[in-house]
Amino acid sequence: MDTQLIEMFVVLARRRSFTRAAEELGMPQPHLSRLIRRLEDIVGAELIDRSNRQIALTPAGEALLAEARSVLDQVNRALQRTTDAASREKRRLRVGYTAIYADLPLHHGILAFRRQHPDIALEFRAATGAEQADWLRSGELDVGLFQFINCDLTGLSWNPFTRLSFVLAIPEDWPFPSDRPVDLAQLATYPFVLSDRSLSPEIHDAQLAYCESAGFVPQVAAYGRERGELMLLAASGFGACFLFEQALRIRLDGVRQLVIAHPREDIFADCQIAWAAQRPEPVALDFIACLTRERRAPQTGRRGNRFEIEWVRP
Repeated sequence: MDTQLIEMFVVLARRRSFTRAAEELGMPQPHLSRLIRRLEDIVGAELIDRSNRQIALTPAGEALLAEARSVLDQVNRALQRTTDAASREKRRLRVGYTAIYADLPLHHGILAFRRQHPDIALEFRAATGAEQADWLRSGELDVGLFQFINCDLTGLSWNPFTRLSFVLAIPEDWPFPSDRPVDLAQLATYPFVLSDRSLSPEIHDAQLAYCESAGFVPQVAAYGRERGELMLLAASGFGACFLFEQALRIRLDGVRQLVIAHPREDIFADCQIAWAAQRPEPVALDFIACLTRERRAPQTGRRGNRFEIEWVRP
């Protein structure tokens, strides 16, 4: 049954006049009369006693009125719940990230954003930088956290988050102390595990350039795609590998991490926060502001006989 007919019947029962009810409903009185007749046909009984000048409800009309208010209340509650659910579905922020961001100090900014927007649901998606750039342009993502490697940045805006430099991971039985920086040239006769060029030409070429600037071309024993694979290959004795400095916080049996003496300041990885340049959501800009306001920069220092990374405000 059409709930609009029920609503019209309730208004008529309250106003006790077709004329006044039609005015409240914003329709001609004859049209209201026809609709009430249709309702009576549906229920199979007369609802209105039209014998007097002021209309009255028949016993069937009284019975329907008692149930009608309950039905309309239920319908309104259901509609409100549906609207609230749709609103909650819309009030979400979709954030993409690459693997390198899992080790960055994002939690300061995320906590600040959650305090500011407790009603916003955060949805995190792991994806490559190129995927995130495409999703930002198509509206499938609100904020992206990635390095600008092999990415089309058309239509995007961005802010820097932090800058990472290289350190080394070596098999633990190699004769290099962990308590002081190592000169890269000292590893000229040792094998290396480099990043797979098909995954990231820029990082692979940067690692080659680092070795060449130290006066040697590395003996490449293997290639690895992700940090975990590189560290496993190093632990298995294949050779030394370059990692970004947040790896100093990771411990893996069979591997020691070394800080490079006289590091190349022109070889690094910039981590960025990106968003669609055209009509960004205000809540996305708030999230970006929280992350950039609370961002930390890596600082390497010695703790005991090891080097540790600490994230500090720049």
